[in-house]
Amino acid sequence: MGSKIKTKESNDGHKKYWAGFRKKFPIWDQLIYSVVFSAFSFAVYSGSLTLLRDKRLRLISFVLVIVLISLLFAKWQPRRRFKAPFLNQIDQAAFIVTCSVILDIPILLILHATLIIDISLVAVIVVLYAVFVFFRSRLIYERSRAQSETQLLDLKDICYPTKGKYDLTKAFLVKETEVDYDLLSRDSLIQDLQSTINRYDSSDRFVIGIEGPWGSGKSTLIKNVVDGVDKNQVIIVDDFEPWIYTDQISLVDDLFRKIFSQDSLRLSSQQIKAVTNLALSLMFGDKGNGLLDHLFSNNRDKSSELNNYFEDINIVLDRDNKKILLIIDNLDRIEAENVFLILNLVNNVLNLKRMLVVLLYDKEQLEHSLQTIGINPGYLNKIVQKKISIPIRSKEYLSAIYTLALTNIAVANGIAFDTKNIEAAEIISFLAENFDLREFKRFVNSSVVPYLTDKRLFFPDYLVVEIIKFRDFSIYEQIYQQRNYFISSDFSQDISFYTTGEKKIQEKYQNFFNVFFKAPDQGKYLELLAICFPNAAVFRDGQTGLQREYTYRSLGPNPRPDIMRNKRMMSANFFDAYFNTNSDPMIDVMDFAERLVPDAERPNDLNTSFQQLSKKSLSFQKDLLTGLNFVVGNLKPEDALILIREFLDLYLLPTRYLPADFLFKNAIARTTGEICQRLDLPDFKQIMVEYCLRDPKYLSLVYELINDLQNAFPGYSDRDLDLKNKLDFLKTEFQKFLNSIYDEQDVNLYDRSTYSFANIYSMSRFLYKADPVHFSDAPSIIKTYVDSHMNTENAYRVLNDMIREYRTVAGGVKVYYKYGMTDNYDKFVNVTQLSLLLEKNSPKNDKQSFIKSVFDVRNKKDKTILSNDSIALDTIDG
Repeated sequence: MGSKIKTKESNDGHKKYWAGFRKKFPIWDQLIYSVVFSAFSFAVYSGSLTLLRDKRLRLISFVLVIVLISLLFAKWQPRRRFKAPFLNQIDQAAFIVTCSVILDIPILLILHATLIIDISLVAVIVVLYAVFVFFRSRLIYERSRAQSETQLLDLKDICYPTKGKYDLTKAFLVKETEVDYDLLSRDSLIQDLQSTINRYDSSDRFVIGIEGPWGSGKSTLIKNVVDGVDKNQVIIVDDFEPWIYTDQISLVDDLFRKIFSQDSLRLSSQQIKAVTNLALSLMFGDKGNGLLDHLFSNNRDKSSELNNYFEDINIVLDRDNKKILLIIDNLDRIEAENVFLILNLVNNVLNLKRMLVVLLYDKEQLEHSLQTIGINPGYLNKIVQKKISIPIRSKEYLSAIYTLALTNIAVANGIAFDTKNIEAAEIISFLAENFDLREFKRFVNSSVVPYLTDKRLFFPDYLVVEIIKFRDFSIYEQIYQQRNYFISSDFSQDISFYTTGEKKIQEKYQNFFNVFFKAPDQGKYLELLAICFPNAAVFRDGQTGLQREYTYRSLGPNPRPDIMRNKRMMSANFFDAYFNTNSDPMIDVMDFAERLVPDAERPNDLNTSFQQLSKKSLSFQKDLLTGLNFVVGNLKPEDALILIREFLDLYLLPTRYLPADFLFKNAIARTTGEICQRLDLPDFKQIMVEYCLRDPKYLSLVYELINDLQNAFPGYSDRDLDLKNKLDFLKTEFQKFLNSIYDEQDVNLYDRSTYSFANIYSMSRFLYKADPVHFSDAPSIIKTYVDSHMNTENAYRVLNDMIREYRTVAGGVKVYYKYGMTDNYDKFVNVTQLSLLLEKNSPKNDKQSFIKSVFDVRNKKDKTILSNDSIALDTIDG
């Protein structure tokens, strides 16, 4: 079986070789060359028999042969040509020599009838040539089986896939050339042009102009038209490319040869040459002719002679009921002088009957070209008898095309790109608004295809940055240089509501975005950047500064971009990943998170997974909160209950250290909220009491969980009612929990066993929100509580709650940290009492010494202490 396949492949290779040979070296011409070579060889042979009788002449002849062979190998390089993977003069020479030897057989029989050895020599030559063809065909057509080939697809192949025709998971590129289908559905224009061409039956020339800007689909339109033209009646000349010529003589010469070399016109090569030379002579004088034409042209009426040829052609066209369709594309891409030349050719020289000329051009560009050489643009209107304007592209139709293409690519490669989500819809809208089909195809090749080899970054985020880079690299550079304004997606949560200098930070961000988006051509990128960067979304929505509480809700069909920042891998690592590795550092976290959801159906497997998680790095465990937010949306209630228990056992385990800063508490709360939204109400109540409402350390966590649930339901569906019942329960129980703290005073939040960083601020904010009238002065209530529980042992914990970290970025890259007292810290603590307690109690470790130094500079001009690194103040007891 294998030998049969190899034999078939070998035969196919030989067939391809001979097909290529006949195309490049016409057989009839080679036979003529063989006869000439044979005659020349006999002449040389006959002459040499006489000359070589002299020994000296034989020696000279031998030396000359050696010299000629050496020159042949030096100049012609036959060895290199034989190895070349394409047909060349070696193939031609071998064919001519072999045919010459075969042609010598009759002569050999006549001259040396008894010398059978001469005929044997012919057989040897033929065998040698067969071997030559065998090895040359293998050199040319043999291909490595292991070589993977990139698929070259049309956009239609991606938008409307044919089963089994191609595979979008394998390497592919999109063709840039015009296509033989119309994605823009200009059926009426196509049918009108086809009807005009097929029904045209006039003795006059007719000129059609197709007008439209670059990239509007003119070439695609005419290709579709040609496909529907009756080829039996229409001689189509569509391979003339005027833009490749700068020399006008060459342009005219090629145009005439392409028209008159059509087989249906029945002109010999000599007649084609005569017609062409006559036209060149009329247009350019004698410089357009060869030497012989110049010598014999003095007494010729060239114009009449050319018209006579045209009349002969007209007779052929009329008798065969045929017409000529000449298509000249890209007329606006050539030099102004050549534009005018072609228009003159069409209008004054090509006086053929039954001829239609289709010119494709950008009218504005073409008229500008004519004006540069002093030609009235109205000259175009004098020539064009039927004008077709390409209609303005439909944004809706382009959106449909781009949606189909990106969705099919994403689905085939397992990429998350749901066009029902607002972010995907915004990206498609921008593409339809700003990218024509040709640009979109280049964008797919330049940006989308490279993404498929390493699908790490969140696809919509990646597309946003790539679109801006593709459209305007200077703006892309500005974003990268000022990236600290864009990537600080969680920056606001590192700063409390009471941080010093927050107003200045607000103004700084506001001023930057005001300037950035008012700059020329940058405003149109606001919606696009808001998809990817939450700070841009905040500016767009008119929320000034960073002192705000974000609203959250569960992932639905249209999640808001500011919500999505914690539902994907959007972080300060975005640009590092984009520029350095094209992969998100959290991809391992996402893979782990995605495994947890199916494990929830198998409690033993889930327990094993969380045991593995407990052994991973603290940063991995923190990052998993983001990953879980993204994947828990489809959990069933019973599976959600199993998962939340394992989750809270890990993250709220009293014997384990987990950072207690705002960002981390918020992340635990939101992940808890996301999972608990899938619970039935009884299970929710049980989990809240069992885990979240059992320990004063979790005050901040519960407060953030309340906020998360508060903003999770925008409407009045059954699901929203379920969330409301859960929220009402949690608020009521939390209020009871707080009462036991600040009313009954039976819990000291500053004891070492119960202390958690900044819990009092969560309590203060909850009190005010729960009852603004009764707790309008919540800070004073908290101050009373703090002062009554503050003592020498816990003074540094009280101080720690009053200190905040501020971040500053130098040069858009280097991050510095400043530490100072919060705004209005004196509303939450008796500063004099705190100062006395600190004096009585010396710092026990470096962190306590540090926060004491921050307290000591509170009244100085700068009021902050600078640090190169962030200091973990969530615990100061060592």
